[in-house]
Amino acid sequence: FVHFCHTMDYLYKTPRKVLGLCGCDEIHEAVSALLAKNASEPDNQFSIRTVEPDHLLMQHRKDPHQYQTYEPKGIMKTSWFQKHQERIFSCIIVVFDWSPYHSDRLGFEAALLHQISEVRLATSSRNPRIILVLTSKPCIQQVIVARAGRLDLGASGGLEACPQVFMEAIGVLRRKMDLDSKHILFLQASNQSELLEVAKRIMRTALEQSALYIRDEAKHIKRHKK
Repeated sequence: FVHFCHTMDYLYKTPRKVLGLCGCDEIHEAVSALLAKNASEPDNQFSIRTVEPDHLLMQHRKDPHQYQTYEPKGIMKTSWFQKHQERIFSCIIVVFDWSPYHSDRLGFEAALLHQISEVRLATSSRNPRIILVLTSKPCIQQVIVARAGRLDLGASGGLEACPQVFMEAIGVLRRKMDLDSKHILFLQASNQSELLEVAKRIMRTALEQSALYIRDEAKHIKRHKK
């Protein structure tokens, strides 16, 4: 009976917005903490998780037609509802480090296109929303070391800005990456106040995209029920 009640709770529960951080794993903990603290929604409505390498292994896309005559057998467990409401990524935040390429525009373009393509290919079975965040990983690591693991600029210092040559490249690559300009952001700032505004902007974009993903999935399910 208790199991049944828990399952019924999930039927009336709005899915949690699950944001995935992908790329630059070494700075995920600090970036995740910064973003979570600057979210416009309560922390019980979203979660931020690292996209594990296994998740990016190419998975065979299942044919939706094979489910048309499927009849479930047995009991639908609470863990199934937990998976579909609390563990499926609704938005992937691709964190890309531009620093290794210096002024090598061609190398930068090739690496960026490759990373976005890999993420799209690996998540094609569910097609979560994707936003791109560009930053300098070494710069962030220096701050983290100086501030005992926190991404906090304090009273001085800043995060290096993306070079103009790469900014121009992104403008050209945007269509190839199939990304709206509003979904390409930069984790860079000259002071702490600016950093917090950047974090709020990233979280606002990610949560908005997550909400749209959940809405579209709900419409898809209702359409198939009819």
